Amino acid sequence: MRHRLARAGFWAGAAVIVHTLVGLPAALVVRAALRPRPVAGPADASEALPHVTVVLAAHQEVAVIAEKVRNTFALDHPAASIDLVLVCDGCTDGTASAARAAMPAGDGRLSVIEVPRGGKNAALRAGIAAARGEVLLFTDADAMLAPDALAHLLGPLRDPAVGGSAGRVSFAIDGEVAGEHGYWAAEDALRRLQTRGGSLTSAAGPVYLVRRGFAHPPPDGVTDDFWISVQVPVGGRRLVFVPDAAAHLPPPPSLRREFRRKVRIICAGLRGVWLLRGRFRGRFIDIQIVTHKALRRLLVIPATAMWLSSCVLARRHPAHAVIAVAGGLGVAGAGAAVALEGTSLGRLRPLRVAAHLATTLAASVAALAQLARGARNDTWGGDGA
Repeated sequence: MRHRLARAGFWAGAAVIVHTLVGLPAALVVRAALRPRPVAGPADASEALPHVTVVLAAHQEVAVIAEKVRNTFALDHPAASIDLVLVCDGCTDGTASAARAAMPAGDGRLSVIEVPRGGKNAALRAGIAAARGEVLLFTDADAMLAPDALAHLLGPLRDPAVGGSAGRVSFAIDGEVAGEHGYWAAEDALRRLQTRGGSLTSAAGPVYLVRRGFAHPPPDGVTDDFWISVQVPVGGRRLVFVPDAAAHLPPPPSLRREFRRKVRIICAGLRGVWLLRGRFRGRFIDIQIVTHKALRRLLVIPATAMWLSSCVLARRHPAHAVIAVAGGLGVAGAGAAVALEGTSLGRLRPLRVAAHLATTLAASVAALAQLARGARNDTWGGDGA
C-alpha cells in the first residue's frame, strides 16, 4: 500500500511539473504557429494620441523621485497629453516636496497626493481615482523609462482587440549576469511567445499601461501589477509584450532582501488568482493564468512529492534511487550557493543562478506557510520592492 501511494504521488507530481514547464509552453508554441497575431509598431507623433496619466505610488523615495519626475515628462509624447499622479504613501523623507521641486512652478501636469501609510495598493487606488487619462501608465519610482517607451507601448492600442501593453525590465548589472537578470530574460522569451499567439498572463510593475476601463483598483492582499494588468485578458482583450519599451532599474537586491520580496509577492499573487476564480470560464487564457501564476509558484509541492516518493521507492528501482540522491544533492548544492553569496566563488554565473533558484523555492515554502497561517503584509518598502 505504501509503495502504491508513493508511485501515485510520484506520477502526480511529475504530471503537474511537466504540464507547467513543458505542456503549456508547447501549447503556446503551437498556438503561435497556427494563429499568429501581429502587434502594431510604435505610435507616430502625427497620429491623434490619447491622454496618458502616469500613476505612481511611492514610499520614502526622496533619493530618486526628482529624477523619476523628469524622466516621466521627457517621454516622447505631447506635453499637453500627459500628466503624472504621484501618491506618497506615508512618506516622511521629503518625497512630496522633492517631486514638486522637480517641476516648474504652476505646471499642473503633476499632481501630488499625500496619504497616511496604507500600503501600495491603497496608494494606487487613490491614484487611479485621481487619474484623468484615457490610458493609465503604471511604473515604479526607481524605474527609468527610455524616451520612446511610451510611444512603443501605445502602438498596439491602435488595435481595438488590445487592452494593454507591457514593457521590458532591464537591470543595471556589473560583471556576470545575476540570477534575477537570467529570470527576466527567460520571462521575456515566454512573454514574446504568449504575445505571438494571444495574450500575456499579466505585466511586470515597472512599466505597463492599460486602457482606462481595465484599470480596476487593486484590493489589499494581492499583487498590484498582476491584479490591474490581468483584468485585460480576463476581460477578453489582449495584453501584449513590447520589448522595445524598456524600463531600466538599479541592480537587483541582495538574496536576503529578494527573499522577503518574493515571499510577499508569491503570497499576494496566489491570493489574486484565488480572487479571480469566479471569472474563469475554462478558456485558454484562464488555464494560462492558473498555470503561470499559481502552479508555477507551487512547484515546490509536486517536486517534494516526487523526491519523497523516490526515497520510498529507491530500493525497488534504480531510477528512483538516482532521483532520491540527486534531489538531496541538489538541495545541498543550492544551500551552498546561497551561503557563498558575496564571495569570489559565489559570483560565478552557475552559482548565482543556483542561488536565485534556491531563494525562489525557499520563498515559495515560506509563502505557503504564511498563507496557511493567514498572515498578510499589505505594506511595502524596505525589501527591495
